[in-house]
Amino acid sequence: SLVHSDLHFFVASSKIRERVAIFDRCFDEKATQRDVFKRVGEEVLGSVFCGYNCAIIAYGNTGSGKTHTITGEGDGHNKGILPRILEQLFRVLQRKNWYKSRIWVSYVQIYCNKLYDLQGTHRHLRQPLKIVKKNHSHEVSGMVKT
Repeated sequence: SLVHSDLHFFVASSKIRERVAIFDRCFDEKATQRDVFKRVGEEVLGSVFCGYNCAIIAYGNTGSGKTHTITGEGDGHNKGILPRILEQLFRVLQRKNWYKSRIWVSYVQIYCNKLYDLQGTHRHLRQPLKIVKKNHSHEVSGMVKT
């Protein structure tokens, strides 16, 4: 069973232990691509410009709209959050004359508890990536950064 209380979801089952997940935001099927960008993308961009590393995670069942939300379709009102963020990011960088800025973008998928690089070659897509400990944090080994 699934119980919703604010932005905490409790999943209980006799076959698995109880799990709790905390979400910053959840959107229903009425949300537009623009709505998602306004609520999530603009906040992420603000954090990027303050020097933070940021991640956007789309979670859900197969066919629930994760890819549509992230990448969208075309360049009109159906484009996803990623192209909208990148457009705005480079628009601001150009306006502020921040030509020496460095931007890295990674695009990964977690499938069956394995991490795959969605920007790599087809060979990369077949091989799961490894998370390695580096200094006092962790990083993904072999991931393409563009």
